[in-house]
Amino acid sequence: MLVGLRLVRAAERRSLLALYEWPERDRAMSGPRRLAVPRRVAVTAGDDGRPVAVEDRTVDTVRESWLIEDRWWTERPLRRRYWEIVTTCGRNDVIFQDLIAGRWWRQR
Repeated sequence: MLVGLRLVRAAERRSLLALYEWPERDRAMSGPRRLAVPRRVAVTAGDDGRPVAVEDRTVDTVRESWLIEDRWWTERPLRRRYWEIVTTCGRNDVIFQDLIAGRWWRQR
């Protein structure tokens, strides 16, 4: 699907094929955008903190887990436990728990 693109008729381009071009005004107005913005997610975790269910989908496999601690020298430190999981329906997710606030987020 081409969003923000417009079709330029072949006659206008003196070409046999239709070409796509990105309008200058759309490019200038869009600006940079963040990819993979975290979103809140409901997670049920076991006693050890390991995710058992994500939004009522049972976790089948935990592929990997890692801890991120950053900005510890600032007033807003970052401390997260990430989990790369696969649910029983086959969905791959990367979720994390904000260890300071206790909230769960989906990264992708």
